[in-house]
Amino acid sequence: MASTNLLDDSRDVGVDSGEPRFTNPAEDDSHTLQRVFVVARPQWRSLARHHVRLQELSGALGDLGSFIPYTVNLANKGFVDFGAALVMAGLYNLLTVLWLDVPVAVQPMHTIAAVALSGNLSGPGELMGAGLFVGACALLLGASGLIDRVRRFVPLAVVRGIQLGLGLGLITKGLLGKKGKGGAIVGWGAPGGIVWFAWDGALVGVLIVAFFFATQHRPAVPTALLVFGYGLVVTIAQGDAGSLGHLGVTLKASAPTAHEFARGAFEGGLPQLPLTLLNSVVALSLLSKDLFPGRACSERRVACSVGALNLGLLWFGAVPSCHGAGGLAAQHRFGARSSVSMLFLGALKLLTGLLFGSALSKLCTSLPHAVLGSLLAFSGLELAMSCAGEGVRRADQRVVMLATAGAEMAFKSGVAFCVGMGITAIFHFTKYGQQPTPQQLESK
Repeated sequence: MASTNLLDDSRDVGVDSGEPRFTNPAEDDSHTLQRVFVVARPQWRSLARHHVRLQELSGALGDLGSFIPYTVNLANKGFVDFGAALVMAGLYNLLTVLWLDVPVAVQPMHTIAAVALSGNLSGPGELMGAGLFVGACALLLGASGLIDRVRRFVPLAVVRGIQLGLGLGLITKGLLGKKGKGGAIVGWGAPGGIVWFAWDGALVGVLIVAFFFATQHRPAVPTALLVFGYGLVVTIAQGDAGSLGHLGVTLKASAPTAHEFARGAFEGGLPQLPLTLLNSVVALSLLSKDLFPGRACSERRVACSVGALNLGLLWFGAVPSCHGAGGLAAQHRFGARSSVSMLFLGALKLLTGLLFGSALSKLCTSLPHAVLGSLLAFSGLELAMSCAGEGVRRADQRVVMLATAGAEMAFKSGVAFCVGMGITAIFHFTKYGQQPTPQQLESK
């Protein structure tokens, strides 16, 4: 009898041939712990040992191009303590291993972070209120099963379009930066221009991109680890990191006032919610199906993960976070194939946060943009490449996908969703794409 547990995927979670396989707890064991926690399932330790390799560590670093800039900027603006945010992010990674068996990333909620950095949120309380609002909505939708209705309501072509738009946007941001600066090709030193010959110059960015392409079909090469190591060497050698100063971290609990919660939810939470549901839940679940057949994580499980961890950790200095499809694509591209990469990254964040605390903020700020930008660009490439699968085989579906992607790049996920759904409705009423193709007629 199928399980009714809110986190039960009711599917085989085995892995590819040649690796240890999980049995389906819904069929072989009715124990609640095994239905909820993947680490309690048979052979999890064998699977973990199989993936303890340098490749997994490289994959764990693949999404730092997204994590570091947002977290550092929020810390510099006084919204979070960098050390506490790093420790909480490490706990987020480690706790995620308990119930997700694919190497999902832990990313700051981009819309909330952007709203805060633009000055529309006035302090840590409002940032926390925005995250708590999104976390509560995600947990409610996941635990009640309403997220399944969202998935059935939204056509795959719309989700693919959001994926494609996000992927192309990450490529652009990674290579050219934001407002003409801070990318792998266009650096901070020359807004709107290009500096070719420097340790953080455009030539280095081009060489890193070429290196990524050369190792595209060699996942065993720890590309992200090597490139990130280069960035650390350059930063330390140039003395950009400065003195570490005060070490350690101070963790303290805090809570938003009712006013801070309401304003944070309205200004940051509401704009973030569509992106979280579509990109962090629906699109991520679909991408996990493409990248990890047999181990895909359900929308309910992902939604509950986003909700529970935000509601549990935001009180102690965490940045509002979620699991993005781009982060999964990035970590997969650079070698992550199991939750072992999350163990590596979680332990690394936790230990460095506890030992060095906010002293690491300046080091992360000084990392070469050629390194962070290249990582970001290739995570976008991986995400965009995944859009050629199920749900976009017909001409009308491809039109919806491309139009949604264009709206995603020009506006954001909320507008892109409306554009995609609107075009889908028009095609439905005009019967476009529903007529049989000549190949289908010949097959009859």
